[in-house]
Amino acid sequence: MYSRQSIIHQHVDRMIQDMPSPSKRLVAKGHLDGVSLCCTLLALKRGLNAEIATICGALHDIYTYKTGSSVNHGHNGAEMARVILKRLGDLFDDAETELILSSIFHHSDKSEIHGAYEELLKDADTLSPLLYDVALPPINSPRRVRVESMARELELLLEAGGIIDDPEFAEIPLHKTQENRRAMLSETAASLASAEIVGSRDDAAFMNLIRYFPEDNAADELINNWCAAFVFHCCQEVGFILPIRWLTLPSRFAGISAWTAWAKKLSYFHEGKNGFLPQPGDIVVYNSIIPVANRRADQQHQAVDHMGIVVSCDGKELIAAEGNV
Repeated sequence: MYSRQSIIHQHVDRMIQDMPSPSKRLVAKGHLDGVSLCCTLLALKRGLNAEIATICGALHDIYTYKTGSSVNHGHNGAEMARVILKRLGDLFDDAETELILSSIFHHSDKSEIHGAYEELLKDADTLSPLLYDVALPPINSPRRVRVESMARELELLLEAGGIIDDPEFAEIPLHKTQENRRAMLSETAASLASAEIVGSRDDAAFMNLIRYFPEDNAADELINNWCAAFVFHCCQEVGFILPIRWLTLPSRFAGISAWTAWAKKLSYFHEGKNGFLPQPGDIVVYNSIIPVANRRADQQHQAVDHMGIVVSCDGKELIAAEGNV
């Protein structure tokens, strides 16, 4: 009978084997195994559950390697791990699942302090690359603090130098101003909308557009319902960085309801009243645009049923770029 740890490692190995690039598979395998082993070491040193810690390490970056995106990969990785753990059955109780998901969710927040398992995963993620090469250029501040702390804890003798900054600390090359990004959002959406993307597994553009969402059957679920995923992808492309699911929302940004709930929560929502004029790069949500007779069973009572990105508006006519239309 396989241990829970072995089951997780085997599942992760199968996911890595699906990566098309042999060199990227090698990098993924080395990093996940390295961090996982460092988690084991630190858990034994700190008197924590080594099995749970090791599993945190094995799963922590799987979102990046599965989707090719490192943006918000801690937050999104927790959502992917939730799907994996659910698919594997009742391997973990609720408390263990929460530990694993919380550790993955927070592991990129190296400058902040969380619980024992969250801190262990952050430390392991910092320590593992250091063991491959101790003479790389100087490390950044959040990691330096952790390296120095672990050096004292583990009685390590470190020379000057350290690990190189990794992508989660690299400055994201956003456009200079929010207005520039809004213009870019409008242009990107218009370009994609004119590309005649077909909601099909055979359409590489469609599969790239929905790659952020972790389930293997995401394409099947979104084939006839991908307008929100289109908007999410366009936002990611131009530097409006959102997780696939906002912590306090009941659904992901693959669904229109998440966008409206998020906008209302942050007071971004306008109902076209009081002289409000939409601008290029705004997001538009439509009420009851799909005839009831044409809706799926789960859409019958859904008034908000389509969305897109504004390209232009003259006060009388709105032109928007949309997916799945």
